[in-house]
Amino acid sequence: MKRNIPNLSLLISNLKLLFNSFTFFKVFGKSYFSKNWIFLITAVVFFNYSLWAQTAPVVIPNGGFEIDGNLEANNPSSGVGDWIQGPAGAGGYVFDMNFNPIYSESSVRFTDLYNTGADDIFKGGNKYLNNPNTWGWVTSKATGKGDLNNVLVHIGYDSVTNDQWLFIASDRLVTNGTSYIDFEFFQAEITKNPDGTFTSLGPDGGRTINDLLITVEYSNGGSSATVSYYLWNGTTYVAQPTSMNAYGATNTVSVNTISNSAFGSSTYEPYQFVEAALNMTALFDEIDFCNGGQFGNVLVKTKSSTSTTADLDDFSGPFPIQLNLGVASIEYNESDFCDTSASVILEGVTGGTFSSSPSGLTINSSTGEITISESNRGNSYTITYNYTTANCNKSATTIINIPTLDDASFSYPKDSYCKDEGNPIPTISGTSGGTFTSSSGLSINPSTGEINLSASIPDAYIVTYTTSGVCSDSSTTSITINALPTSPISGGDKEYCYGAAIPALTATVDSGITVDWYSAASGGTALVMGTTSYTPSSPGTYYAEARNVTTDCISSTRTAIELKENPLPTATISYSDS
Repeated sequence: MKRNIPNLSLLISNLKLLFNSFTFFKVFGKSYFSKNWIFLITAVVFFNYSLWAQTAPVVIPNGGFEIDGNLEANNPSSGVGDWIQGPAGAGGYVFDMNFNPIYSESSVRFTDLYNTGADDIFKGGNKYLNNPNTWGWVTSKATGKGDLNNVLVHIGYDSVTNDQWLFIASDRLVTNGTSYIDFEFFQAEITKNPDGTFTSLGPDGGRTINDLLITVEYSNGGSSATVSYYLWNGTTYVAQPTSMNAYGATNTVSVNTISNSAFGSSTYEPYQFVEAALNMTALFDEIDFCNGGQFGNVLVKTKSSTSTTADLDDFSGPFPIQLNLGVASIEYNESDFCDTSASVILEGVTGGTFSSSPSGLTINSSTGEITISESNRGNSYTITYNYTTANCNKSATTIINIPTLDDASFSYPKDSYCKDEGNPIPTISGTSGGTFTSSSGLSINPSTGEINLSASIPDAYIVTYTTSGVCSDSSTTSITINALPTSPISGGDKEYCYGAAIPALTATVDSGITVDWYSAASGGTALVMGTTSYTPSSPGTYYAEARNVTTDCISSTRTAIELKENPLPTATISYSDS
């Protein structure tokens, strides 16, 4: 059950209207809070009312989150959560004793330099209403009362109401005197230049109509604060009514923190630390944002005085953000269209409905998820998101192009090759222009897929072909490179006498290898195949060729074996005269 805040009862009936008009900003594409947002919320919750301890009813940390100006769980209330571990008890915490987040998806800590001349500050004479393009900056030391060291943020949910809560904390080096800090949100890009200048692309005096300025003014030693909201009307900032549902507290006594983390100390002196809880379902109710605004940059600035003519002092940023008020935008990742479904990326107002045109595309009207069928491929569709903020009906659209899927089909003439064959080249029956790859040992042209058999190591390989289109695909095939058998070893030349039986020629080969016999050193037709012994019908030189009985690969050379026929000896008969 939410607690009412004294002197703010008029807000309660109107807190819900613009909840869906607000979304947290993103920094560098990630959904979390930068320290500038923490400062913004810090500014928002510091207004003039008495400070007291309250507990926000969230699930994490365990026991809810106590806002009392103290960082420790179970202190002073046992069983209640806080920023860091405290005395023994059931209360949880969101940072460990090294200030690392326990829940990285919902808790963040940022640190800032303090008490150093390495800080960037405004040059003298710059005013907050001046055109940002006329501002200048130098490197120097910030004033102590505007000097910060830590900012903490945690996002939690009420398990009963599902309300989202934001918890923030910050600190300051010096607590006395009067100080001022503002948070200016620009819809157009603003940058800090290395030459000590700023460049703002805002078309209306360096800003854009409805740029947002949130200020917090500290006076009387910083024990109280006043928060104001302003909208840029084209020439100046115009004050807006302010209200919210939040509570905060500062430390009225010294409190413990992580070792050496508070300006080099392990404790905060009174009024150095401040924390707040904000129910994000109750924000920006009284500002008319029917037209909405999308803010892309934030610049945090301080002054030494609350006077509107005081010189600007220190600044932080500008930082890229995405802060949507009363608007929404939708888009889809192109890569998702290669799958069977695609989820929408919705920035801004939630709770609307989705539709598509022309017909034929299946889309979830509540979530915006698209179911993709083959009939959708190659077609374009307009996705429309209709939503309502501050009783204003609005819509956001995006055009999607669903590409066809690449076809990575290819094949080689056969799947097994002898090392002395001609180089095989694949046939690409699918999408051309892809890349061929394989494991080490296979010499393959990555563009054509041609395999250099003589340069490859005999082995079995997987060849992969990957297309290069938007929806790339890949397929594989097996290729085996077979070694050539060793040439046969001759059983020796043979000879015989005329008229005698012709002896067999023999050759020796390895297991799994047989011999084919030829009458020529190369080419020709086999005289007989598959035997290590051959008996010719006539003398001559014969050639034995080794052949693998499994792969049919043959030896690179044939072994010559000679068969010689010897004539019979001629007998000479002579007679004596006597």
